[in-house]
Amino acid sequence: MIDASLAAARRSSVRSQNWRGVAAVATCLIALLMVSFVIGQKSDDSFTSRKEPKHQSEDVNQSDEPQKLTDEDTGTFEKHGEFMSFSVDPLATLFAMAALSLGYVAFRASSKVWLRLVEVKSSYSTSVYENNWKGFHDLNVTIRNLGISLHDVRVCLWFRDGDGSYQHEMQQVRYDKQHETISEKSEFKQGMVGAFALKSYHFNDRTLNMIAKLDCAKKRDARLKIYSQGFLVHEFRLWQRLYWLRSRWNHFAGRINWKYKKTVVLPDGKETVGERHLLPTFNTDSQFRLECFVKGVVEDAARRVTPTSEEPPNDAINEGPFK
Repeated sequence: MIDASLAAARRSSVRSQNWRGVAAVATCLIALLMVSFVIGQKSDDSFTSRKEPKHQSEDVNQSDEPQKLTDEDTGTFEKHGEFMSFSVDPLATLFAMAALSLGYVAFRASSKVWLRLVEVKSSYSTSVYENNWKGFHDLNVTIRNLGISLHDVRVCLWFRDGDGSYQHEMQQVRYDKQHETISEKSEFKQGMVGAFALKSYHFNDRTLNMIAKLDCAKKRDARLKIYSQGFLVHEFRLWQRLYWLRSRWNHFAGRINWKYKKTVVLPDGKETVGERHLLPTFNTDSQFRLECFVKGVVEDAARRVTPTSEEPPNDAINEGPFK
């Protein structure tokens, strides 16, 4: 019964996507007809608005030779024949281009895989629900589906190394409660937002050695690979070109924006400092957050292997009133 209901839901979603595709094609055809109609109307007007050639008097220069028409006689002059000019109405062209854009967006959303990387975050946190109140590093990725529906979605962190490539699957978690994992196979419909996470307390020694090799996102060509029912459907690159230049510009823009900060009054009457966005900044969160996550995991693993001298010995911990 459950399989039959799932099949019926998939058929209905496919039918709705087909109707959206038909509507997109119809919109594109209407836009093309509008453009062609305007061009044809303007070209007809240009032909009818031409000046009639002037008739010369019968008593002046009456000869059998053909007379050459000038620009004043015809409105346009061309050496090898008549010139046909086309003109387009700007307002109608603007509406047609808008209709074409909307039609393309609707066609892409109804017939292609269209995913958007919304956010990449990394943090060091503790939770009552996870790892027994012990701290851990996590890498959180948020993806929005703008295209066709996907089933059995898996997200993997992939990067290249000198002796091959490595891939580690991320856990799908609830968007509102990211300490809860989602294990059942579900449909990733259009408009939905999915959350996926990597948490360091799940890593074993082999995974830690693998993550330690991700020292540079650009050098290792770090990517997020999206799979649906075992098929690779999309990839997100986790590094940016000219990252060093973008990061330096962000640092400079942040200093300028903070220098011209403003005071914001909250609804309760309190004042706080707000930043003026005078200069724009580049989005470099994906590479920066990934490198922070890898650095934190590696440093945390190194501290566990070689404890510091400031920590008391185990015998001293076990003694006392809290034994």
